[in-house]
Amino acid sequence: MNLYRYIQKKKGITFLIFFAVMLVSCKKQLEYVTYGTFSETFPGNAAEANAAVSYSYTAMVQKTVWSLDWNYTRAQDLAATDEMDCNWGWDRFRSLNFDPDFTLVTQNYTFFVAFISQITLYIDKIEKLNMADADLKAQYIGELKGLRGYYANFLYSHFGPVPIRVNPEEINNPDAPVLARPTDEEMVNQIVSDLTDAIAVLPDNFTGSDYGRFSKAAALTCRMKLYMQLKRWNDAIIDGETIKTLGFQLISNYNDNFGPQAKGGNTEIIFPIVCTPTASYNANMWFAYVMPGDYQNPDGVAITAWNGFRMPWNTYRKFDTVNDQRTLRLLRYYPANSRGNGTWVWRDALTGDTATSLSGGTVTPAGTLYGNATMVNRGAFGAPSSYRGAVPMKFAIDESGANSQNMNMDFVIYRYADVLLLLAEAYNNTDQTGKAIPLIDEIRNRAGLANTSAISKVDVQAAIENERLFELYLEGTRRDDLIRWGKFTQRAVDDKYNLINPNWSSGSIGANKYLLYPIPRSVISQSNGVITQNPGYE
Repeated sequence: MNLYRYIQKKKGITFLIFFAVMLVSCKKQLEYVTYGTFSETFPGNAAEANAAVSYSYTAMVQKTVWSLDWNYTRAQDLAATDEMDCNWGWDRFRSLNFDPDFTLVTQNYTFFVAFISQITLYIDKIEKLNMADADLKAQYIGELKGLRGYYANFLYSHFGPVPIRVNPEEINNPDAPVLARPTDEEMVNQIVSDLTDAIAVLPDNFTGSDYGRFSKAAALTCRMKLYMQLKRWNDAIIDGETIKTLGFQLISNYNDNFGPQAKGGNTEIIFPIVCTPTASYNANMWFAYVMPGDYQNPDGVAITAWNGFRMPWNTYRKFDTVNDQRTLRLLRYYPANSRGNGTWVWRDALTGDTATSLSGGTVTPAGTLYGNATMVNRGAFGAPSSYRGAVPMKFAIDESGANSQNMNMDFVIYRYADVLLLLAEAYNNTDQTGKAIPLIDEIRNRAGLANTSAISKVDVQAAIENERLFELYLEGTRRDDLIRWGKFTQRAVDDKYNLINPNWSSGSIGANKYLLYPIPRSVISQSNGVITQNPGYE
């Protein structure tokens, strides 16, 4: 059977799988491999089991971070927080203006529910396979359960408890009844069960040719994050302390996590999406979305720049841009091709002013300004590109020049620094503030900063909240953080975006409903009301 378009139909469920060019993480570091044909009983042998597991990673790319288009979950999450603004009119995300017909967010529900069902079928078939390598078979099942838990946790954090199929007999039964929404406890137990099963069989971390696979450390981090959102502090502490025993540590240079030095992994990155510039699918398009249209790379490497995303100035001003090494690629000043004669000048993204030179700061080869600086010989060398915020470069420039639009830098999903700050927060919330402070200092010292001055529980919590912004900006953690701290909807109010949202209400439902997305209206209708809507979206 040729699986270039393998379509499995079950009354109301259609899975479309493109296997001719499949994303593979096993032995190929997420490269694309053509598999040709597969058996009717796919996966029916060890090679096909490998292909099925590899395919199950594709949702990471399809819906998570491959692109920063507003169809992708990381972009949506960033745009709903104080970390990102957009020049393209994403005010509907900024104002949290969601409804059951807003396809850009509701499509994530239907996509991941169906994808989880497919993983459930793979788990069932691989469990029944007679594989010579029993350990590899256990690993495949562990990876699939870990990924199912990861995707289910996404659904839970964005839509609340939702019905997912973990019984393969139900998926294959066209007469199976529609599942009602589970309770919070039931869905949490399912997620924890999958992640716990994965933790039991997966290696601590994948390296070498297996780098990029979902490991024990990744499953522990995912479970820890779930416990943090539930404020199950003691459970989070157990997972955080377990991760600390697995050999991870902060690398000496924060910025190397987002440059070529991180290719193939390091001691800090727990789980990445491995990217290649020449691939049509798993490429990192960050610069295309964030760099100003007039950006001129001093090194001469061509960069596609669509002038999209910015960090709002109110957020940027919270950073210590003089001393904090984490701001090396968070730009107020950048080299701009605005003189019209092929030469570049410095652009001030805040004021729009340009100058022929800078003084008092350190200019990196990538054109990033670091430290105190003043613009010299200011003048009008062209119209500014945007005033909406600082340029969140974040990544190093791909000096290979293999593709002006796609970078070779990997996307980081989980880092050890994230775990340390979550652990500090959990300790602080269990009145073990003395254990939290050294973890904060470890993060700050690596960034070139002195120890925190915070001592009291309240001040230490504030310090943790600041460090999570400074350390993890634009890595996809901010939405969960603000929700956990009770500050998610307040951001929209502070930015006056509630004034342009016609559905906003100052009442408890009006504020709290924005913590979750609405269930798609079509799902409610097709279930004949068995699946109910989230409060406030009825």
